[in-house]
Amino acid sequence: MSRTVVRSDRGPSDSGLLIMSPSSCPAWLRFVVLFALVFGGVPVARALTLDQALSVVVGDNNSRVEAIRGLGASGDPAAAALLKRLQDGALRHSDGRVFWVDGARVSDAVTGEQVSLPSGAEEPLINNRLRREIGSAIGMLALVSGERAQRLAAAQSLL
Repeated sequence: MSRTVVRSDRGPSDSGLLIMSPSSCPAWLRFVVLFALVFGGVPVARALTLDQALSVVVGDNNSRVEAIRGLGASGDPAAAALLKRLQDGALRHSDGRVFWVDGARVSDAVTGEQVSLPSGAEEPLINNRLRREIGSAIGMLALVSGERAQRLAAAQSLL
């Protein structure tokens, strides 16, 4: 069961926090949040950059976590695709470029251009901490998706 932390002046702890489960949230509030998430999405033009793609596959874990969180907050559909491919183990990197490997087909992860995979291309290492961050970022991006059905499914999974 997931819990929601809500600030309250009359909470049960000294910190003033009241822990609520989603089922104890008033029905009208759940409806308002769901309505806003499903119908409130406004498509905005974005573009994934090479620096963003590299930052999630190369570097220390702390910098990669920050990059993943940044992509999650971006609302960019290309960021969702990149993170999903990272989660699935389909990305490789070499010589300052990021590649998407789909069977025998290899594409540049930023431009989508079909290319050949350089020898020595490496698969980024993903530990449990990064897996959690990737999953959270993909969930955040689903909530602001341009597709109504995807927003609805993401919002319903929170209730």
